[in-house]
Amino acid sequence: MEHVGFTPKNCGRLFAQEEDKSVILRLTTELLPEEEASEFAKYYHLGACEASEEAQRMLKPGMELESKNAFLPNEVKERMMHPGYDKNENGFCVMENGVVYAALLTEQPGVNDETMGYFMKNFTTEPGDLFYKIWCPGTHYRLYPDLSLEDMGWGPLEVRTTGFFPQQALGIFDDPAGSDPDCIAVMGINMEVVPLGAPEGTEPLRIMEVNYERQTGEGREIRHRFWIGMHLVDGKAFCFPLADREKAVDYALKTALHAGAEFATLGRNIVRFYHDRHSR
Repeated sequence: MEHVGFTPKNCGRLFAQEEDKSVILRLTTELLPEEEASEFAKYYHLGACEASEEAQRMLKPGMELESKNAFLPNEVKERMMHPGYDKNENGFCVMENGVVYAALLTEQPGVNDETMGYFMKNFTTEPGDLFYKIWCPGTHYRLYPDLSLEDMGWGPLEVRTTGFFPQQALGIFDDPAGSDPDCIAVMGINMEVVPLGAPEGTEPLRIMEVNYERQTGEGREIRHRFWIGMHLVDGKAFCFPLADREKAVDYALKTALHAGAEFATLGRNIVRFYHDRHSR
C-alpha cells in the first residue's frame, strides 16, 4: 500500500534566484500583515509543541549513552527497520570516530493517510512563507527547495540540503515492508549548516539525518537518527567531526530537540486542521 507522504511547501523559488541575498537578513519568523490576514494564521498562534518528555530527559548534557548504543548509516536496516523499539530511541553519544550520534522518536497521534492527505491538499494554499512559519512558529523563517532558513536552537541558520538519498543509499535494496509492514518511508538527508548570512566559503557543520516513518495503531511515528559531523557519499560515510567536542554535542542535542518540536507541531496541526474542517 502506498501511503500519503509529507512534502513541505516552499517559497516557490530557489535560493540562487534571490537577486539580493541581503533579503534573508531582514526576514523574521513573525507573520507579515498579509499572512496574519490568512484563515490559517490561527494555527501559527497555537505556538510550537516540544519534543516528547522522554526526548527532553535523554537529550541533555550528562545523559550520554555508551558508544555501543550508536550505529552507522549502513546499519539502519538492522537497527531501525523493525516493529519493536530499540533500547535507546532517544539519546546521544560521541562515537569513536568523533561524530556525535543522536536518536529521537516523535509520535504523531491521529496522523494517517486520510488526515495527511487532506492537510497536504488543503492547508495554506497561499504561496510564500506562511506554510513554513506555521510548521514551527518562532523558529522557521523561509523554506527554499534546496535550503531552509531556521533557528535550531543556536541562532538563525542556513541549512543547505546537499542531497536527499533513497533507502538504497543506506544499503536497503528490498521492500522495507518485508522487515516492517508498517513502514511508510525511509529517507536520508545530507545537510550543511552555517550561520544565516555567513560569508561564502564559511566551513559548514555537516549533518546526516535519517528519518524512518511508520504507521502505528495511534497514528504515525518518526524514528530520527542524526550524525553530527558526517556525510554519506555514494553509499559511503565520510566523517567531518568538530574539534570542539562540547560544541558538537550541543549542536546535536539542539538539532534533535528542534526536529522533535517540528514534527510534533506538524502532527498536531494536521489533526487539528482535519477536525476543524470536519466538525462543522
